[in-house]
Formats: sequence, C-alpha cells, structure tokens
Amino acid sequence: VNHASKLIINGDINQMTQAFINILENSLHAVVNKSAPLIQIIIKHDSVIIRDNGDGVDKADLPNIFDESFSTKSTKGQGLAFCKSIMKNHGGTISCCSVKGEFAEFRLSFPPLKNQEK
Repeated sequence: VNHASKLIINGDINQMTQAFINILENSLHAVVNKSAPLIQIIIKHDSVIIRDNGDGVDKADLPNIFDESFSTKSTKGQGLAFCKSIMKNHGGTISCCSVKGEFAEFRLSFPPLKNQEK
C-alpha cells in the first residue's frame, strides 16, 4: 500500500468495504497465473487506486465493465455495477484504465469532506 496523503471517507462502511473487496477479488483472479503477481493499493489525494499486473481488460470491453449483467467471466456481472452504484451513492466515481495482458487500474475518487464548523 502506497499512500501520499491521508484519506478520510464519509460513507457507509459496509458498502465501501464491499466495493473494495469486489475490486480486490477481481485483481486476485487476474494475477493468479502470473509468475510475479502484484496488486498495488495507492492512496492519492481524494482517490484510492487499485492496480494489478494481471490479464487486463480488452479495449472493446472497457466501456461496458460497469454495466449491469456484463461479465467476461462466468458470473452474473454484478460486482463492478455494484461498485459503481456505491460510489455514485457516496458522491464519488469509479473508473478503469487497462492494457490487455499488462495491467488493470481502478480509481475510486471521493468527494472532498466539507469542513464542519464546531
């Protein structure tokens, strides 16, 4: 885990935990056959970046990976759609960049916390 800054997230801990678990499980599946598997978690400003050196995502599939029922595996395709819904409900965003055969990088960006006056 690399962190350049402290990140405080205001939201439902159970939903946020599930979103992180979904993405990390995808990364674990992607690197399972790599000789030197690597999953990085990077905290940078208002974002958490999860990057792996696994199989990556086809360029043609990238626009659809957050769609309900879309899957490149033999699943129902609920995981990333659920993550997108959680991020939207928390005022944040989720995105992915990838190169097939090299890496996948998911960025979860959160809105800045509003200063609360005492």
